[in-house]
Order: sequence, then C-alpha cells, then structure tokens
Amino acid sequence: MQYVWSLETDEFLRKTKENVAKYRTAALAGDAGSIYQLAQLFRKGIGFPFDNDKYIKLLRLSAEHSYAEAEYELGANYTSGVLLPKDLDQALIWYQRAADHGNAAAQYRLAEFYASGTTVLSDPAQAAAWYRRAAEQGDHDAEVALGRMYETGQQGQKNTGQATIWYRRAADAGNTEAAYLLGNLYLQAKDVEQAVPWLTMAANDRIENAEAALANLYFSGAGMPQNDVEGMRFLRRAAMAGNGPAMRQLGLMLSQGLRAAVDTDEGKVWLDRAARLGHPGRPDEPVHFAF
Repeated sequence: MQYVWSLETDEFLRKTKENVAKYRTAALAGDAGSIYQLAQLFRKGIGFPFDNDKYIKLLRLSAEHSYAEAEYELGANYTSGVLLPKDLDQALIWYQRAADHGNAAAQYRLAEFYASGTTVLSDPAQAAAWYRRAAEQGDHDAEVALGRMYETGQQGQKNTGQATIWYRRAADAGNTEAAYLLGNLYLQAKDVEQAVPWLTMAANDRIENAEAALANLYFSGAGMPQNDVEGMRFLRRAAMAGNGPAMRQLGLMLSQGLRAAVDTDEGKVWLDRAARLGHPGRPDEPVHFAF
C-alpha cells in the first residue's frame, strides 16, 4: 500500500512539474489562460509555495488580458474582501467585463447587483436580462432567480408559465429550492398530483417551506394517502428549522391533541417561539391544514 501511494505521489509531482513548466512558458508568451492557471498554482500552493500577492498579481494580469474566468474571479475577490480589500465598485467593473465575455457566473452576479441596487440603481429589466443570459447557459441559480421574477412580476407582468419553465429546468438538474418553488406553483394551481413529487424532493433536502407544505398534504390526505405520523414528522422538521408558521401550527396541534397526543407544555413552547417570530397564536385557535 505504501509503495502504491508513493508511485501515485511521484506521478502527481511529475505532472505538477510538467504543468508548472508549461504554464510558465505560455504565460511568459502572454497567454491569458496560462497566466490564470499559474495564478491558481500560487493560490493553492502547488508547485510553488502559497503566495497570495503573486496569485492576485497574476490573476489581475490575466483579467487585464480579457480572460473571462480571471475577470470573474477578480470581481469575486473584491466582493468577499478576504484576499483583497472589499470594493463593490471594482467588483461590478470586473463582473461586467466577465459577463460581457460570456461568463455565466459573472452574469448571475451582475444580475444580483441590478436586482438589489448594489452600487448601481435598481433595474429589474437589466437584472432579468442578465439572469436570462446566465440561465440560458445552464446556471441553475439564475434559472431560479429568473423564475422568481416571472412569478412575482418583477420584470413586468407576472407569467407563471415562464416561471414554471425556469423552475423546472433548475429542478430537473437537482436544485431543491427550484423543486419547492415549482411544487408551490402547482399547489397554487390546485394541481396537487403534480406538486407532491417536487415538494417531496425539496422536503427530503430539508427545504423548510416544502416540509411544512408536505406535512399538511399528509394531514389532509391530498395527493397521497393520509398519514398523521408522516405529517407530524415533516411539521416538526419545519418547526425545528425555524419556520414560524410551522412552529405555530405545531404548538396549536400539541395544545389541542390534534393528530398527536396532547402536550400543552410543549405546545406552549412552540407557540412562544412562533410569537417571537411574528406568528402569534392562542392554544384554542382552530387549526387549518392549509397548503
């Protein structure tokens, strides 16, 4: 085992030396991509001792040669403020350059700036345009954000059809936030059969709003066999994750012994927590299994 590990290590070191030599030669010739790769070696301490100053210097040089990944990464460094002083104006400049050069991550970040009004005037139309460009390249966060804009009408008129399309693209790729939003759209349309699998996918990934919605589907038996045990399990999970409405509902149900044994002490605990989050309730209030 030690012998095999040694061979693998030797091979890794041999390839590292080859890559260092290759990137160094190409970088000296002005190749922006190689300059970027050389920067990464200094950042990771591979082939060279870790050197943040050299990493930033090479990253900036690559960005100044219009290498989109370097432009985006330089913007991200200005955003985080960890390796460079935080400067959102500079971040915006580099995100814009990278976005113009087709970098999807930069397009998403630029859209976020326009959506939130960070260092620029809030501009929903610009935000939607950049979200769309990123989404069309398969950026799943952008797909979700664009879907939200269509659902809420931030970019103009509401369009649940378009929202469904973009949520579905992200959900099909495994994005569980999109799965919840898609399931919720189906619930609003009273299409419980379509909603259940998406809400289940999201709830299984601990998306608290999906857990609360799925709990009430189990309690009511809508779209699935009625099951109080599963309903209470998902409701507790949502409440424990900090979901205020779920806390309130759990407190009411325990106080009244609905679908579970009466436990007024625990019920009071959950009602108090819900009230602190702005969801007050009296122990004797009716419980509505809303979804």
